[in-house]
Amino acid sequence: MDDRWGQAIENLTKALEEINQRLQRLENDVIRVEQMMHWLDQRLQWLENSLPHEEEQPVIAYAQKTWKLASGENMHAESGYWRPKVDGSIEVVIAQSTGLVEVQKGTYDAEKKMVQLQSELIGNATKVREITRTFEFISGELVYFVQMATNSTTLQPHLRGLLKKI
Repeated sequence: MDDRWGQAIENLTKALEEINQRLQRLENDVIRVEQMMHWLDQRLQWLENSLPHEEEQPVIAYAQKTWKLASGENMHAESGYWRPKVDGSIEVVIAQSTGLVEVQKGTYDAEKKMVQLQSELIGNATKVREITRTFEFISGELVYFVQMATNSTTLQPHLRGLLKKI
């Protein structure tokens, strides 16, 4: 009976150590997401305050990276430029780490804190035919949806996410 209790305590100790390590990694990931949310919130505030004059051509430089929570290993990266216009339209150019390039057009509504994009051109893609993206701030959280159509599928959900401010 003593050996079983000793083994149970040892197993419990190992499990608690693993949980503690995972919590530390999660805390680091939460900090990264919090920094990203702060950055996005600043960009949205800038967008809302930068469109009063028609002759202005504001451009937002954009970059994002995703990684595996458990290991921190990079998964995807993309960068580009967002060009909002005073009429509520927006043009976006995105280059992905996979080599895929998107030219998107859409609309933004600063009051509703929403951006909707539709691909106009997809470059360096042998399989992808269409991409749509929707971003929306809801109760201080950024919700995003990406849909994709390929040569063998119609437009369907590809990614979705919710970034919470902590």
